[in-house]
Amino acid sequence: MSKHTKVQPIMGEPFDVNQIDEEFAGLVQEAHDLAGTDPGPERFRRRQGSVGDSQGTPPIPRDDHEVPIANLLSIRRQTHGNFRDNARLSQALKATFRATASWDHLDDVEKESLDMIALKISRVLSGRSLERQHWEDIEGYARLALEECGA
Repeated sequence: MSKHTKVQPIMGEPFDVNQIDEEFAGLVQEAHDLAGTDPGPERFRRRQGSVGDSQGTPPIPRDDHEVPIANLLSIRRQTHGNFRDNARLSQALKATFRATASWDHLDDVEKESLDMIALKISRVLSGRSLERQHWEDIEGYARLALEECGA
């Protein structure tokens, strides 16, 4: 079995999922080089302290308007997980979407719905997986795309 996994898209040529990950790593490094920052050797590994499935955690207050930003970020880390993990997962999903032959045939609503769903999936995978709002948001963005089917 080869190191690279070929995926057959619905339309077009197969693409290499691992190559997308490697290209993404290169883009991240290039962005850090331009910014003069160092992503460090652990940039693609799960970070210590990332939130996994935290079932049993008490509900988080939702009145964001009265919560100072430091507290809000702390609350969001509990439900959404580590932001770097979210960004890595979300961007990898989006890169996979864009690598398909079908991507250029989608309209803006379809593309945006998929992008937002990718973000919500990244929150499920790096934050509290059973956070109801993540799943409701996925359903909502899918519904918006579905409504375009009848338009």
